[in-house]
Amino acid sequence: MRATFRDEGASIAGLARERGVSRGAVRTVLADLLPDPRIPPPLTEEDAAAR
Repeated sequence: MRATFRDEGASIAGLARERGVSRGAVRTVLADLLPDPRIPPPLTEEDAAAR
């Protein structure tokens, strides 16, 4: 489901219709699968060297 949402640009409503579930159920699953946007990605070696 995550790949369909992120890579293919499917809408939450479209995913819900396709799977026969509520939009709330799709949102819950995606919230559990997608990274938390408030947590920054780990620093790369280049990022660390630039600091």
